[in-house]
Formats: sequence, structure tokens, C-alpha cells
Amino acid sequence: MVLTAEYGPRAPDLWRWLDEEADGPIGEFVTRFAVLDATERQETRASLTSADQQKLLVYAQRSAFAALRHGDPVLVRSAVTAMSLVTEGAVGDERVIWTVVGFICHARRRVGGLDRAGVAALIGRADRAVQQAFERMSDDDSNLLFDSGVREFTTGAGLVFLEDKEGTYEPGVDLVAMAHTIAELLEAHHYHVESLAVGDVLMLYAFDDRSDHVDTAAVEAARGQTATVRVEAVLDGGPYQPLSVYVVELPNDHDAAIVAAAADRRDWPHEIQLAVAAGPICAVLRMDFRADDEPFIETIDGLERFRAGLLAAIRTPAS
Repeated sequence: MVLTAEYGPRAPDLWRWLDEEADGPIGEFVTRFAVLDATERQETRASLTSADQQKLLVYAQRSAFAALRHGDPVLVRSAVTAMSLVTEGAVGDERVIWTVVGFICHARRRVGGLDRAGVAALIGRADRAVQQAFERMSDDDSNLLFDSGVREFTTGAGLVFLEDKEGTYEPGVDLVAMAHTIAELLEAHHYHVESLAVGDVLMLYAFDDRSDHVDTAAVEAARGQTATVRVEAVLDGGPYQPLSVYVVELPNDHDAAIVAAAADRRDWPHEIQLAVAAGPICAVLRMDFRADDEPFIETIDGLERFRAGLLAAIRTPAS
């Protein structure tokens, strides 16, 4: 059995569902593995490379995601079987295993298809880290999504999962829909949106890197934000310089306007940003990470191409 299918870079995304051709052949591989005898299973495990196991990790998460979207218990079983082939050594971080297993166990709890004994049978010869994660989470009555660091939302495109930063999130409007529109805007400009996160916080500071004064009233207003969603993206094929957009709800139009004014067209040595406001919502686009010897891939004038799209995304009928 050879695992030759390849996933694209957007396959692990949870903030949206994208079809992937690799799901078919990898799913067939997992199905064939499930009916092998003990000797053949051991031979198959031994033949898997780290790259193969990374594919199976992505497949397991995607199968749980699809099971939740479609209520399909067969996909839950497939997700557990795929995880039984993943090892901590190949993943390199036990926390990743626990995160994906928590997500799968949430799908099992919601959709069904396997009882605890069924899970135990599938993972009997799995890597010890995988076994421990399933054993703990199969008996856990806590919020498994919280343990996996995500929160569930229903959008126009169906069920999705956004990172949960655990901050205040009490929006009066649909910030997630606004964030999805902004994500589409960034992807139209060749960025890969890796995540949407709720409960994040937009930070403004009283002074910038040159100790220039920033409106302290804006700093105080920003502390009153009632909900924030952060969109994070990286340029396709570019260096790792994340472009973040904070979609922020403030208590009133005035606070949103002064926060946006203080944040707009900030061109600092270690940060560039652009901001807009409409009603009580503001959007702040920020790039603030690069290697020491790299110039930013964006300029303050180049970011202007996003202004009209950001403004259109955050407008509501009331604004």
C-alpha cells in the first residue's frame, strides 16, 4: 500500500470547507488498512514515512470536520482509524495530536458511530501518545472544542470552526461574516488566509517605536472593545510575514472612528498598518513580523489597495 496523494496548502483550514481531491485516495487507503490482518497492518505502519503520517493527520481532521458538517458517523470511524497510523515522532509536537484527537472526539460525541470500546479496538496498536489522547478524551465530559482551541459557528457556507482566543466576544452584529468577506478579499490578492480567530484583542499603544504620541483617547476607547475577530494570512509563495486584520466592535461610532484614525497609515520600522471605520465597527490591517534582515513585502501605500474592500466588508445597514 502506497500513499501518493498530496494535499494542497489550504487543506487543514477549519474556517471554511474546501474540497480536496486527495481525500478520495487517502480515504481509500484508510479503508483498505482497516480490513488488513494484524501482520499486514504492522507492515503498513512500518512503511509509512513522516510525510505520509502528516497527510493522515490532515485527513483525520478533515474527516472529523466533514462528519460534523454532514452528520456522517462513517467519517468519524475513518478519522479514528487514520489517527491510529500517526505517531508523535512524525508530528513532532504532542499538542498537535491532542488538538486533533479532541476535535475527533467532539465529532464522535456529536455524530456517533463509535462507542468507547470501538475506539479502543481501532487504536489498540497506535502510538502511545495517540492512545493516551483518545483514552483521556473519550472519557472527558469537558468542552472538547475548547480543549482543541476552536469555537463552532454556522455561516452561509455551513459549519466552520474558528480559533478561540478566549477573550470577550459579545458582538451585536455578525463579525464572523465580515471576517469571511475580508478573508475573501485577502485571498483575491494572493494571500492564504490560515485562520480566523474570535475573542482576540486589538492592542493600541500610547507611543510608537519612535516615542511619537498616539491619541490616548483612542487607546482608552480600544480597551472598550466588545468583540474582535482576527483574520491572519500569509502571501502565497512569500516569506513568513503575517498580514492580520482585526475586525473590532466598539460601544459606539465615535470610539470606532477615533480608534481607526489613530491606527490608520501607521508606518513604523517594525509595523505598518491601515484602518477604516463604519458605524461602531473598525478594521485594522497590520503587518508586524519579519526576519531582521528582510524588508516588509508590503508598503503603507501598497496597503491602500485594501481600503475600499475593508470598508465595504464592515458596513452595516445602520452605518
